[in-house]
Amino acid sequence: MDPVKNEKGEWVIPATRRPDGTWRKEKVLKEGYVPPDEVRAFETRASKDAALRAKKGVPGMPPPVEKPKPKFAEPKKKKEAELAVPVAAMAEVSISGPAAKEEAPADKDPKKRLKALKKKLREVLELSGKDQKDLTAEQLEKLSKKETIEAEILSLAEFDN
Repeated sequence: MDPVKNEKGEWVIPATRRPDGTWRKEKVLKEGYVPPDEVRAFETRASKDAALRAKKGVPGMPPPVEKPKPKFAEPKKKKEAELAVPVAAMAEVSISGPAAKEEAPADKDPKKRLKALKKKLREVLELSGKDQKDLTAEQLEKLSKKETIEAEILSLAEFDN
């Protein structure tokens, strides 16, 4: 309930009836009383500084200029040149299936490339020890690349020495 002035001139919260029928006493309010609903939340110095910085922006930088937005923005029109697909590019396209994974580009450091190739060769040698029937298509493909991996290792070994 809102405070009211009584006949003595004091601010009071009037008496109210409880659900069981009894009456609450009226409460006399002291001078300067602020109801809890109206008390402002406490702000730390850091939060005040952060809010001030957000308003001002970066120190030394001019404030950002905002462009007024039209009520109804027109959709962006794509350039006809972007939409037109060159005929040569269409000739190269095929619909055979998923693209095969390309080999990783050769590392600039031959030592790293040599280490990676030796790891691949170890994996291929492990696979060659297993039964061919149990291998997946990817594993069989890896086995078929054994000669190319060995040749590349030899070429890098000659380059390294």
